[in-house]
Amino acid sequence: RVLAAMAEDGWLFALAMGTSVVAAIAGVLSSQHIGAIFDIMADGGHPSHSLPRAVAQLVGVYAARALLTFVSATLLSMAVNRLSTRLQAELVSSLLQQDIAFFDGAAQGALAQSVAADVKEATAAVKHVLQNGLQMLTAVLGGACSLYLLSRRLSLLMLTAIPLTAIVFQRFGTYVRALSRRERAATAAAASIVSESVGNIRTVQSFVAERLEAARFEEELRSALALRHTLGMLRGAFFGLLAFALHGVTALVVAVGGSLVASGQMTHGDVSAFLAQTREVISAYGGLTRLADEARDGALAMRRVVELLERQPTLLVRQLEGGDERPAAATTAGLRPAHVDGRVEFRGVHFAYPQRPDVPVLRGLDLTLEAGKVTALV
Repeated sequence: RVLAAMAEDGWLFALAMGTSVVAAIAGVLSSQHIGAIFDIMADGGHPSHSLPRAVAQLVGVYAARALLTFVSATLLSMAVNRLSTRLQAELVSSLLQQDIAFFDGAAQGALAQSVAADVKEATAAVKHVLQNGLQMLTAVLGGACSLYLLSRRLSLLMLTAIPLTAIVFQRFGTYVRALSRRERAATAAAASIVSESVGNIRTVQSFVAERLEAARFEEELRSALALRHTLGMLRGAFFGLLAFALHGVTALVVAVGGSLVASGQMTHGDVSAFLAQTREVISAYGGLTRLADEARDGALAMRRVVELLERQPTLLVRQLEGGDERPAAATTAGLRPAHVDGRVEFRGVHFAYPQRPDVPVLRGLDLTLEAGKVTALV
């Protein structure tokens, strides 16, 4: 269903993805230009105009990357915004066709959230996966090839260390995010206590339960506060270890690369290019791990949206569009009388809400509604 909606703007998605890949390739090439600049500075035998030309080429690559990123982001934003608009319109249309029994068992806030928040979260995940995910994947693969061409020995060392380090930080980040969700849940629980107490203030004061409600609120606040302290400590440890890991990789590249330069296997520019490319690969690989979590959340939101889009009403619903009657798919067809004279007669009607079948509302109701008269059931 979602792919069919995306197909209407397939050319926009294709152009955005293509420019995103080219922008990532430009990022890989920029490291080579950095290495060339360092080689020129290390070797005084080059003509005087070589350095300005190399710097101009590097600036040109950066400018091309920035322009391609702008084009990709603009096209993808247009496509995703149109996709979001179509999904929201289809979702509201599907909701309006549902039976009353469906709304009796569904929370109105949850339905409104599906129309707004779920569609927004799902389409945002589509945007980030198609733009950032594709760009990061290209940067990782292209960067790995570039590292291998610069130095097989050093690249094998880095391509072994980087994934292992990224996995450790990804697990750490997953635990921190789970703890953050617990903290938000505790904060929401405290807020719900306030809402319930204020909304039922007459009952609270009638039972002289002001202190009890305040104590409940303070208990939830203490739970949330303890989680916030733990989160602050873990986030500090995360960013501290991340900085240490990045500097450690830099030190490792400089140490091993320096020995390779001394043995004549690499140049100063090769080491500089390798270091710049390594940082690009680390950044892209870390972004992919974070994007995987975001994609999972987006997939869950998209599943909720699709479930509502594909839900069919129990009775056949006919709607007039442009003067034509178009029946919607349904599990049970309703009756369509050939002639209606305005007189409606009910005989032995029994009714209970589907969510409360043990609480009957009507029992054997007999009622005749004459044409042109208004009748009220009290």
